[in-house]
Amino acid sequence: MVAVRKLYPEAHICLGGAVNRNVREFQALYADRVPVVDPSDVERESVRRLILVDTVHPNRLGDLAELCSSPQVQVLAFDHHTHEAELPACVPRQALVSSHDGSLVTLLVHII
Repeated sequence: MVAVRKLYPEAHICLGGAVNRNVREFQALYADRVPVVDPSDVERESVRRLILVDTVHPNRLGDLAELCSSPQVQVLAFDHHTHEAELPACVPRQALVSSHDGSLVTLLVHII
């Protein structure tokens, strides 16, 4: 998410859904340098672009999943899986950035 924010500096980092312990610890350690918005503080009606990182599945977003079905919201996804078989309807193929490298960070650093 930090790397994607380099590409979209106007974006806010929001950890929706379940967050594993390593991510929680990273966020706590760098909270002053990597601000995170709580999902409950997101003004849903103001969101125009939703950038999914390391997933394409709305069910991984918790309460923010509802944004994926809004016609006013453009959905982009960065994922290390290529999803060659299928994508959820909210993620158009042309809105998916993926790679066979096996690492999303490798892909994002290359783009940056």
